[in-house]
This record gives sequence, structure tokens and C-alpha cells, in this order.
Amino acid sequence: NQATIFNIYKKYDKVLGSSDGLALHYVATLAESRLKSSGVAIDTLDADVKCAMHQQETLCCGGVETCPNVLQLASGLTSVSNQQVERRMFFCLGFLVAMLISIIVLVLLPEKDPTNFSSTYFLASLSVFRLVLAFALVLWGCGGVAHSCNSNGINHMFILDIDPRCRVDPDFFFRQAALLSSFWVFIYGSYVVDYKWMVIPSIDGSSGYNERSSFHYVLYPSALLAV
Repeated sequence: NQATIFNIYKKYDKVLGSSDGLALHYVATLAESRLKSSGVAIDTLDADVKCAMHQQETLCCGGVETCPNVLQLASGLTSVSNQQVERRMFFCLGFLVAMLISIIVLVLLPEKDPTNFSSTYFLASLSVFRLVLAFALVLWGCGGVAHSCNSNGINHMFILDIDPRCRVDPDFFFRQAALLSSFWVFIYGSYVVDYKWMVIPSIDGSSGYNERSSFHYVLYPSALLAV
């Protein structure tokens, strides 16, 4: 269209022996047409983006019958890295590492009364604490792998054949892992302090070598399993 207008004004100047057609009319017409075309293009692009976002939300909600492979591919491609997730993750990891170091220091400190302290009784519940800690580490690992895949553009949702309607993302794993790890640190730290320094009086405890045996020591691993 612009080439046609140029030829028309050029013919106009040739017939009349002037240069007003190209110098005035064509330049003004060209500037106006470009302004209008760019505005229309921007409006069209904005409408297309909104339409695509609406279609994506509809697909994710299951409102349209579509091939599951296409949904998985679209779900994985729309995953992006979130710096806020990384900040929360490293904050929680730093806090938990500091608390673990504190627990190690508490374990190494001398107990209140070494004569009736039983390391066997103290370590009897360690298997339960170790099991919960292993599960928390698995959650941290799942979140880390999913976050690494999203950060490097790896569509793990499509590779693992995961339902695209699944809302489990790295942030979900990090939240669950941080919550479980926080409970673990609090309960295990309380157990160490209580048994080594006898903070809470014994309940149905024996005398002599088993003087520190008490019913409430069972509540710590039980509460952790309940969580």
C-alpha cells in the first residue's frame, strides 16, 4: 500500500512538474499510516496475549478437552524460576543448619547427673527421629530437583508424565520440608535438653540405674510421628 501511494504521488509530481506530492502529502500520509499500523499491531498483540492467557487458564482448570500430552508440555513450559522461592529456601536452610549445630553442641555438653544417665535409653528413640529427618531431606531434595529443572528450562512435568492439573511445585516441597524440619529441630532439641538436664519431672520412673526412665520421654517421638 505504501509503494502504491508513493507511485501515485510520484506520478502527480511528474504530471504537474512539482514536488509537493512526495515532499508534503506522501510524507504526512506515510507517518500517519505507520502510527496507525503500529497502534493496531500493539492492540492486536495485547489481545492475542490475553486470549492465550485465558486459554491457558482454561486448560489448566480442565475446562477444555485437550490431549494430555499437550497439557503436560504447556504446563512444563510455563514454569519459570522464582528468586523469592530461592531466598526463602536458603533462609530456611541457613536457620536449620544453625539449629542443628546448636543441637550438636547440646549433645556434647555434659549431662546433669552422670551417675544415672543412660546413653542406651537416650538413644532408644533415635530411630524415630532419624526416620522423620530422612523424610524431610527427601522433601528438600524433591524441591531442589524440581527448582533446578525449572531454572534450566527442563520440562520435568512432561518427562515424568505428571498430570498437568497437579499443583505441586518446588515451593510446595520447600514449604513442607521447612515445616517438618522446624518441628524436628524443636522436638528433638527439647528431647535432648529434657533428658540430659531433667527439665520435666519423671512420670512413673524407676529408681537406681533407670531413674531417668519416664513416660513423657515417649511423647517426643510420638508427637513427631503425629506431625
